[in-house]
Amino acid sequence: MVKKAKPTVAEACHTCRFVLMEDRAEAGFCRRSPPMPVFFDGEIEYTYPVVSPDDWCGEYKGPEQ
Repeated sequence: MVKKAKPTVAEACHTCRFVLMEDRAEAGFCRRSPPMPVFFDGEIEYTYPVVSPDDWCGEYKGPEQ
């Protein structure tokens, strides 16, 4: 199995086309997949995963891709 190196800073969540993040925000929402159910105060709500600007994954797509 070939181990993939960690992506460059340019390939982090803050530049990914799937992430909704305000300028200079400490976190944003990854919209690569459908919202996930979460339990909050005994209720089920749906939300996208919260990501940090420097997080990364194998699904990265740049703004022009």
